[in-house]
Amino acid sequence: MQRIILMIMIVFMSNIAKGQLVINELMARNNGGISDEFGEFDDWIEIYNPTGEDVDIAGGYFTDNIGNPTLHLIESGQPALTTIPANGYKIFWADGTPDQGANHLGFSLSAGGESVALVLSDGEFIVDAVQFSDQENDISYGRESDGAILFQFFSVPTPNASNQFIPPALQTIHINEVQPLNTSTIVDESGVYESWLELYNPNDSQVNLAGYILDYNNGEASFVIENSDPNSTVIESNNHKLFWCDNQVVEGLLHTNFELSASGVIRLYYVDGVTLVDEFIYNNVEIDSSFGSQNDGSDDYVTFDIPTPDVTNQLEVVFPELLFINELMASNLSDTTDNYGEFEDWIEIYNPNSFPVDLSGYYLSDNLGGGSWEIPSLYPDSVTVPAQGFLVFWADNDEEQGVRHTDFKLTTSGETLVLLSTDNFTVADSESFPLQSSDVSWGREVDGESEWVYFIPESTTPEYSNHGAVSVGELSVDNYDVFPNPTNGVMYVNGKVDSIEVFSLKGELLLTISDSNKVDLSSFSSGLYVLRCDLGFRLLVEKI
Repeated sequence: MQRIILMIMIVFMSNIAKGQLVINELMARNNGGISDEFGEFDDWIEIYNPTGEDVDIAGGYFTDNIGNPTLHLIESGQPALTTIPANGYKIFWADGTPDQGANHLGFSLSAGGESVALVLSDGEFIVDAVQFSDQENDISYGRESDGAILFQFFSVPTPNASNQFIPPALQTIHINEVQPLNTSTIVDESGVYESWLELYNPNDSQVNLAGYILDYNNGEASFVIENSDPNSTVIESNNHKLFWCDNQVVEGLLHTNFELSASGVIRLYYVDGVTLVDEFIYNNVEIDSSFGSQNDGSDDYVTFDIPTPDVTNQLEVVFPELLFINELMASNLSDTTDNYGEFEDWIEIYNPNSFPVDLSGYYLSDNLGGGSWEIPSLYPDSVTVPAQGFLVFWADNDEEQGVRHTDFKLTTSGETLVLLSTDNFTVADSESFPLQSSDVSWGREVDGESEWVYFIPESTTPEYSNHGAVSVGELSVDNYDVFPNPTNGVMYVNGKVDSIEVFSLKGELLLTISDSNKVDLSSFSSGLYVLRCDLGFRLLVEKI
């Protein structure tokens, strides 16, 4: 029996020890794509075998925690479920229900991004690993072609088939409103008033604008919407998407390479660059006015004295109750857990009123002009802030975990967080927060007051009054964060560290650094590496 097991291990290692198997494609938000054998729409990981022989990976491991490479053992005894055919593919369901079969894993994928790896049966050798960021519904993330180094998003996923770009079905998208001369209406993420245009999706399903083209003034400028972040480029059903026309493409995917004049022509083309989706002609729009469809998606155009960026053109202003964003945490390593026992970013709302406030239909956003998340009304008791009380929302990009789980995560480098009323336009409260560190929160020194401070670890107060918490005026960084990640050269460990080691995915020690938080990967080839701090903390980093 021992000899048989040994032979299986030898075959397993000889086939994949050279890194021939690859994680080829994955989906972390499967709402209506392919279903498993139980009819469930679960997260999935596709393994590709480029060799000419079948490979059974039973005995190896899957993990979504590089610090725990043996997280999920791939059980033996069901070779039909664990064998990747020669020059073929095999789907493994990351659904947290391993009892459903050997092709079902004991963890699910985080829609907010994480790392996944296939590990050899020795529990150490990483056959392949993939690091991914925020994911969008029913859009997969995979290699540009089978086994290729570079990754991309697929609006039309290719599970159990060759990775290739398949154009999505052509959908109606309407150029809904423009504001060429904006001096007081809305600011972009940098706090600057810029000209903007708004697109509207009248369809019953989301549309990914990646690959669509905006043409300004008959070819004066042509802007191709990049396919690198579907969270930015997807327009949800019956929703809007704002593009900043500021000629500042370095500021993000939603910033175009042209600026709007008081008069102009804008055309939207399909991904083929030929098919005209919509055309919009405007003339002599005055400062701080906008021009657009009288009703969303209609061809009856009017001038708006009060522009309506990123909301319906039939806006009826709804004034919010008095509410405060009171405290937040953008890097939660060990502070407090959500209802799934997971350490996630969080946002605390404070209600100073003598009556409870139901937040159903209110909106939270960390992306001005880039969309906002509507607080669900399915269970109003769960989203009601008690009188003179507090309520925490988990900013984990995991909406399926409950009505207080948002569709975005917070950024440790700082950004602007906004709470909007039910009109998705009127601001109830906002806060532009600075650099954040792990397990340190940023909150009002006194509940509802204007002075903000950092609260040190073990002194944060989610769903409790900030009164009495131990605070500091400036951030003292003493926890591990790595930035920028990915990097094209140098990255930094954002914290006090005595030693740093960089390993290949095969476990080879490539670099040792002492008494410095600077990691220079300039001479390294593009790819993924394991970074270990102080002989403990491990993180997957990427050199691009």
